[in-house]
Amino acid sequence: AEQTPDDAHRLLARLKEMEERDPSMELMPAEKLQLLDMRPSSPAELHRIIEHCEKRLTETQIEDLLALLEEVLPKQEEMYEDEADDQGGLPLPLNGEGENAGTAMDADDT
Repeated sequence: AEQTPDDAHRLLARLKEMEERDPSMELMPAEKLQLLDMRPSSPAELHRIIEHCEKRLTETQIEDLLALLEEVLPKQEEMYEDEADDQGGLPLPLNGEGENAGTAMDADDT
């Protein structure tokens, strides 16, 4: 399932509720945007998004945040499957140059 504006609004509302219950879980606007864009699913991914995460959030708060993301937003795999279906099941070439896109140069090409 593709992420919709309703998903984003629902996540932001739930984050606001979480912050009101526990002000230590307040996130910066840029962090919230990255949560929506990147849809982290592990503590390591969350640590890359939230500045000073290890100082600001406990392990339990991190688990709660990941659970909230899983509950409200579609899983990344589902989003990628939808994109592959839109492309006839085939991924797009990285540089869009056809069959040999992204292949290494032959030794003779150097």
